[in-house]
Amino acid sequence: MQKSSERFHLNLAQQGLTFLNSGLLSADLVISKQLELSLTGNCLDQKQPALLKLRSLKFLNLSLNHIQVMYPLPLSLEILNLSCNHIKDLPLLSSLHKLRHLDLSCNLISNFSQLQGLNSLRTLLLAYNLIEDTHSLEYLTHLVDIDLEHNKLSSISSIQGLLTSHAIVFIVKNNPISE
Repeated sequence: MQKSSERFHLNLAQQGLTFLNSGLLSADLVISKQLELSLTGNCLDQKQPALLKLRSLKFLNLSLNHIQVMYPLPLSLEILNLSCNHIKDLPLLSSLHKLRHLDLSCNLISNFSQLQGLNSLRTLLLAYNLIEDTHSLEYLTHLVDIDLEHNKLSSISSIQGLLTSHAIVFIVKNNPISE
């Protein structure tokens, strides 16, 4: 654990965790001003109530955890990495209004319309998913950067949402676009 002036970084990556025990979370972590937590490479595929106690959690890395169904996460999150899981649906992410950066690469997502309420979102990484169109992007008005490479975008009309979005950088390489 690294502490630098009220900012904590806790790295619990690749520890074989299947459940995040509240005992791992000291009082300092729960009340810290800014908390960063890396849980990558574990098996945290079920609901983790201990995470909800971390009200100052700003950064969370849950990549490579075999997650199929999303579970509730702290509303304070600004950066969230859920890459390399087995996620299909995104119902609980719409409540994370402070989220600025979201990595959902390498999942099974075909529709991301449930992200429409994320008005603070600036970066959205959706590479290596099953996305066929980008119409939902027009509702993400603060989005600056989006990665949609290696999806199933097959025509110019399927990327129409990108063209009408406010994104400055968008990556669509390695899609089967034919028009």
